[in-house]
Amino acid sequence: MTLLKIENNEGKFSIDGENFIEIEKISKDDILKIFEKVLDENSVTIEKSNEDDKKINSPAQKIIYDNIYDKINGIIKEKDDIKSFDEDEYYIAMNKYKEAE
Repeated sequence: MTLLKIENNEGKFSIDGENFIEIEKISKDDILKIFEKVLDENSVTIEKSNEDDKKINSPAQKIIYDNIYDKINGIIKEKDDIKSFDEDEYYIAMNKYKEAE
């Protein structure tokens, strides 16, 4: 599933992998949905901007795109640790609940 791409020198995002919107129109809810997709999906694609074939003309778009790209890339790299932490927290909470019964 592609979540970030560069098309016609514009940075774009998608929360469903099909419908793409200009990156400057992204909301905090969209960012949360993208992060959830990264954690839930086994394969996501994000395109890195560069100065050659994947260039973003608008400086504002480039800043937004690059920051979101970096955050998503960080989540992808730490995905196993994040899921492990969530599972550990769930296990601890369940044990506390069982002890309280």
